[in-house]
Amino acid sequence: MTAKTPKHAMVRIYTDGGARGNPGPAAIGVVVCDQDDVIIKPFSEYIGRATNNEAEYRALVRGLEIAAKYTDGEVICTLDSELVVRQMTGEYRVREPRMQRLALEANKIAGRFGKVKFVSLPRMTGHLALADRLVNETLDGARGASIDEMLRASITKEVEIGSMPDAGVEQVDPSAISLMFLEHCIRQGWIVKKGSGRGTKYHVTETGRKELRKLGIAV
Repeated sequence: MTAKTPKHAMVRIYTDGGARGNPGPAAIGVVVCDQDDVIIKPFSEYIGRATNNEAEYRALVRGLEIAAKYTDGEVICTLDSELVVRQMTGEYRVREPRMQRLALEANKIAGRFGKVKFVSLPRMTGHLALADRLVNETLDGARGASIDEMLRASITKEVEIGSMPDAGVEQVDPSAISLMFLEHCIRQGWIVKKGSGRGTKYHVTETGRKELRKLGIAV
């Protein structure tokens, strides 16, 4: 039997998201700490093509999701994005539809906790420096890497890759892929999903191959 994760009265999360190009290849970094600011869990993930603001929101969402494993009490969220902080506190309106969806998702997760506080600090302050480093190391590692190599550390679900030939598309090679990134590719039309369950097959379209290569992903 796996031991349950110990709960804390309060945790602190430091999140950062960045894109090389706006939009461009993007990644997120999260550092979860206890109430004494001792690191519990660092986390990073490549999220594909995104804007800087989208990456910041995606980092916050993932940070809150991870925080929920450690507390249902208080969470202090520290970001270097003053814009996201002011939008989450209601000081600024969220106007862009995609950001509205991400803000709604973040607020929904925030509702699981007894109290959530949002703080904006300069980028290289304290554990934000580590979150920033995680973002850049993830982006550096993504350049020229295969999908499997790039996402190995952040696999959220394994999916079976079939070998069915299909005219006009190229078979995806890796045996596992990040569910979040896979869903993004499907929405963009870069990857085509065929079948369901154990018979599911995923293929990269010609457009997808070109777009993924722009991100430095070898397919």
